[in-house]
Amino acid sequence: MKPKNKKRAAVNYKKKAVLIMLPALAGFMLFFTAPFFGSFKYAFTRNAFDAAFVGLENFKDVLSNNVYMLALGNTVRFTLFGVTAIMLFSLAVSLLFTVAGPKYSFLRVAFVLPLLLPTAGVSLIWRVIFNPDGALSFSTSVSTGFWGEIISPQLIPLYLLFLWKYCGFNIILISSAMTSIPPEIFDAARLDGAGLGAVYRRIVVPLIRPALFFCLILSFVNSFRIFKEIYYLFGGDYPPNSAYMVQHFMNNQFGKLNYQLLSAGAIVFTAIIVVLVLGGLRLSRLEWRAKGRVRK
Repeated sequence: MKPKNKKRAAVNYKKKAVLIMLPALAGFMLFFTAPFFGSFKYAFTRNAFDAAFVGLENFKDVLSNNVYMLALGNTVRFTLFGVTAIMLFSLAVSLLFTVAGPKYSFLRVAFVLPLLLPTAGVSLIWRVIFNPDGALSFSTSVSTGFWGEIISPQLIPLYLLFLWKYCGFNIILISSAMTSIPPEIFDAARLDGAGLGAVYRRIVVPLIRPALFFCLILSFVNSFRIFKEIYYLFGGDYPPNSAYMVQHFMNNQFGKLNYQLLSAGAIVFTAIIVVLVLGGLRLSRLEWRAKGRVRK
């Protein structure tokens, strides 16, 4: 194919991709972005019935609210340890599929099936299994403090549910990236005397870094989608303290018509997420630039 034809094909592909994405982007702008920026009005007013401007008063109130800080801390801890666990598990399973070869690749579909199951039914079964009288009860007490909150008995079913439900896409993406690596690279590494561990650590992981980073962002987003499971698993708006998340705070404030605290809390939480994501992107780019300078 001539260079001009290649450029034309690339341009046509980009146009088709944009057209396919337009409905999703329009829905996102209409149902998510516009309401979020519309909430700024409530964040700087006294309440939903009094439009008096109060400056940063609502932000001070939400940051001094013990319930909000409890929810924020629980959400950050769950995201940190849940995403770490799901990434390690997905990477380990993907390595097993890669070593086993294409003969067992069809089993990867089984890890995606939990996404097709209804949340209410899954949570009900989870409650039956993990309740104090169930087959896998985690009702025994554990140590208090930071680690005690992380491994709280109430959170163990939640971590397992998160891992079980959202590892499927990660496994498919990571294992697909691994199988796309040319086999000549592995042959050359073995001729140089590299062991299996060194091959995966020094070759495979750096080559699949884009897929790993995408899975990391996807898992990060999915950790905030666990609210439905928490709501059904613990039976309502007020779960145990260790399972009280930011979404509970938002939902409860909405029910009380405290739109000003809801909006301020949402803006603070969004700012934290944006800082974390941009920081991760920045670190990733700096690492790639440093490696590029070393290679040169």
